[in-house]
Amino acid sequence: MQGIIGKSALVMAVTGALVACGGGGGDGLGSSYAGTGELTLRITDAPVDGATAVNITILSVELKRSGSESTKRIQLDGNGQNINLMDYAGLTTLPLFTEQLTSGEYQWARFELDDNATICFGPDPINDCEELDIPQNQEIKTSRAFSVPSNGVAEYVVDWDLRKSVVETNQGYQLKPVLHLRPYASDGVVTVGYIEGSINSAALNNCDSPAVYLYPEGAQVDDIHTNDSVITSLLVSESGEFFMGSLEPGDYQLAFTCDASLDDLTANDADVTFHQNVLTVTVPSGAAAAIGASYPFEPAN
Repeated sequence: MQGIIGKSALVMAVTGALVACGGGGGDGLGSSYAGTGELTLRITDAPVDGATAVNITILSVELKRSGSESTKRIQLDGNGQNINLMDYAGLTTLPLFTEQLTSGEYQWARFELDDNATICFGPDPINDCEELDIPQNQEIKTSRAFSVPSNGVAEYVVDWDLRKSVVETNQGYQLKPVLHLRPYASDGVVTVGYIEGSINSAALNNCDSPAVYLYPEGAQVDDIHTNDSVITSLLVSESGEFFMGSLEPGDYQLAFTCDASLDDLTANDADVTFHQNVLTVTVPSGAAAAIGASYPFEPAN
C-alpha cells in the first residue's frame, strides 16, 4: 500500500488546546484584557493497531481567545517540532510549551502540520514506513474551550487518538486527527487518572483481535464509526494486559470485544460484537482504576 502526501500543510483547529511557544511581540489579542497566566500544553496518544511509529511535524499554532477577532500565531522550534506520536502513550506525555498568556477563556487553537508525515510498521525507516496522507484544507475542531487563570497556572494534555485518527484507504493511509483536550494538572499536582488491568486468559482463547473500548457512563456500546461517544479504544496484549492513560477523573463504561480488527472507522460494522457484561469504572484523580483478571471485568480487591 502506498500513501499519498498532501502538497500543502494541514491546519487543524482544536477547540480547547494550545498556546504559545517561542513567538515574539504582543499577543494580538487586544489590550482590553487584564492579567496574565501561564499555560503548559502536553500531548499524548492512544496507539494505532500494528504501527511502531507515526511521525509528524508541528510547524505552528494559532490561538483564538474569546471576545477577540484577532489570533496569535506561534512558530514552533524554528522549522517545527518533529514528533513520533507513538513515543507518548499511556501516562507518557510530551510538553510542547509553557507560555505566559492573557488570562481568560480561549475558544480554539489550530495546529499547522508539515505535509511530510509517515507511518511505520517496523524498525527500518525506509522499508517499513509509508507516507501518511494529510488531507488538504481539513480542520479538526473539538467543542471544548479552556481557561488561563489570572496570575495562575493552567496545564492541559491533548490526546491524539491514533486508533481513530489513522484511516487505511485504497491509496494508503490518511491522518484524520481526533484530538481530546483534558485538564492535566492543578497547582502542579497531576489530576489525570488511568485504567490498568488484564483479561482472563480463558477469555482470550479463540479471540482474534481482543480490545477494550471506553465510553461515558450510560452510553451505548457500539463500534467507533456508529458511536461517536467512544472515548478511546486499544488492543489487549498477548498476556491480556491493557493500559488507558490521561483520563479525566469520573465514571466510565468499559467493554471488551474480540473483533477489533473488523472495526472500520468509515463504516457501520455489524460484525463487531461486544461481551454482554459491561463494567462501570471509576477513574480516580492522579491514580489508577485497577481491573482484575477475572473476566468479564471485575474490579480488583
